[in-house]
Amino acid sequence: MRENVVMITDNADRKFLMTIRTPSLGEKLRVMTGTGGRASNMYRGSWEALDQGYLRFKGGDAWRWANPSVDSPATRGAVRKYQETHLLLRPPDGNDVVQDNLPDGPLRTSSWGLILYAYDEVHKTNDSGTGEVKQPWAVGMKPGEFKWKLATEADLVAVRMQNR
Repeated sequence: MRENVVMITDNADRKFLMTIRTPSLGEKLRVMTGTGGRASNMYRGSWEALDQGYLRFKGGDAWRWANPSVDSPATRGAVRKYQETHLLLRPPDGNDVVQDNLPDGPLRTSSWGLILYAYDEVHKTNDSGTGEVKQPWAVGMKPGEFKWKLATEADLVAVRMQNR
């Protein structure tokens, strides 16, 4: 699994950290070449909030969603790349989401609470982007659009100081 610490900043400039684990390129290749794993292993990961009180859940499932027809703020007005995927964060053990073209069967995109647009590409995680959080998930953060970025050491310190 590929693991990243991500800093979320809402429209009220509140910041918190989360760890996101997504399939590595090696894991995706094993599925694509038929040498191991189910097709859903290419898409499913996990997330964990490192700072509590911002989201309704402390962690859950993270699904890569490679749907070129989605008109997100990250792709609006641009040529969409199928390799670029959004990341849907869902409650723990959610079982009704994501890709509608998986060989394992159809999944719906209805139960996500937080989405990171243009989170990654086939071989790497992007450095930053925008996202959206639904009202029922927002506890200590403002619902709606937010910014996300891969956290640096300076970000870790700044957020820890803010959340003391």
